[in-house]
Amino acid sequence: MKIDGVSHLLAAEANLPQRWQLQCRIQGKTANLSVEHVLRRLPTRRIAARVSLGDRQLFGKIYYHPAKARREWRRECRLAADLQKSGVPSPRLVATGNLSGGGLLALFEFISPATPFSEAWARVDEKDKPALFLQLIGLYQKLYRTGLCQTDIHLDNFVFDHDQRLMVIDPAGVRHINGRLTRYWKNNLALLLAQFRWQDSHALVRQALAVLESEKAFSNISQAQLAARVNRQARLRLERLGKKSLRESSLATLQNEDRFDCLINRDPRFERVADRCRIPEQIEKLMSTGRSLKAGNSATVVKVEIADREWVIKRYNVKNNWVAVKRRLGLSRAKRSWQMAFILQELGIRTPAPVALIAEKGWRGNAYLVTESATGEDIRDYCEKLPVPKSAFSHLFQALDFARISHGDLKGSNILCAHDAIALIDLDAMTQHRRPGTFLKCRRKDIDRLLRNWPPTSPTHETLVKVLKDISPS
Repeated sequence: MKIDGVSHLLAAEANLPQRWQLQCRIQGKTANLSVEHVLRRLPTRRIAARVSLGDRQLFGKIYYHPAKARREWRRECRLAADLQKSGVPSPRLVATGNLSGGGLLALFEFISPATPFSEAWARVDEKDKPALFLQLIGLYQKLYRTGLCQTDIHLDNFVFDHDQRLMVIDPAGVRHINGRLTRYWKNNLALLLAQFRWQDSHALVRQALAVLESEKAFSNISQAQLAARVNRQARLRLERLGKKSLRESSLATLQNEDRFDCLINRDPRFERVADRCRIPEQIEKLMSTGRSLKAGNSATVVKVEIADREWVIKRYNVKNNWVAVKRRLGLSRAKRSWQMAFILQELGIRTPAPVALIAEKGWRGNAYLVTESATGEDIRDYCEKLPVPKSAFSHLFQALDFARISHGDLKGSNILCAHDAIALIDLDAMTQHRRPGTFLKCRRKDIDRLLRNWPPTSPTHETLVKVLKDISPS
């Protein structure tokens, strides 16, 4: 496909293939730019892609919004130049260009191979992580000293090049921040640290402050104060993750139809299953062939087999008009379960992965949630044969406390245990709380419901009381 101008691009953008040609002018000369792989697309505004010009590989950004293109392009080019002048390692702006109709181009050197910091962090041994983290904080310190702040500060906006040099990418997210705005810099650092595992946060806070203590913005903040900011940013980040899962994003694809909406997990492991579950009629047919796990008024749960694996389909039934009203006014139980599955995975809590969420439109339409089949046995049955998995319970409640999340129904059948590992299922009532008081009230209810699974005189009950007593929510 060959694209000639902004109007053609706007008309074709919904059906663009991964590879296409763009006719443009670069440095005043007519050129055909080969778009080889679209990395990100923001509809009607911009496209980020791996491109080639002749035999040269580049990273290109195409701006084509009628009103915003020039302003966004100017900012990108100006800040890319500022990064280069300041000596902060970043990809070099190679050329600029335009396409007919008002579109603009920014072409950067293509870093290959480029390893995102998050990928390097996941691969490195635990003993080598402090040294790797020091590289990141060192680069952050360099940004601070030049007054340039990466406002879109996530770990994939820092990459290692082929020489293992850590670089800042995405100049569009960089801003000039006055050094006197100490609150902004502190919150920005907290957001960076919030993207690591919650278990590591205290050690990373201590390490970061040791590097940054000579900088004005960080000289008067204690470890406890920064840790509190990190916790707050981590909770907000989890909240944003939940919202992100309900729209077209890197987590899920969204399919809008006249009769229903369909969200599909982007994980390639679920592609074959998702293809079988895209419309209500297909799901109902699958459910009719599966094994019933629950047939209640509010929900019907069936286990099915697809591609030689077992999966679970939960249909959320609309019992009456009041349920229909609540579904329209608030977050439905199906959407809540979908969101919380992604959040629990981010926290390192085991739960069946969400595969698809299909919601019928209309006043009394049903909703369907497709997930992996959970493994493990009811915690009550497990504890009859084996000791209480104390470390697993401790980890579970520490993670839930950190995120201020309550489950809402911790009966034994919703807690599955296998090989001393705990998984949570039935996330319909799970809630992330903003207010500590509300969370503590719901946490007490969770613990009371958990302990009611065993008589007060049983060894399991007594052991859990001791385990939970040592965990104090933040």
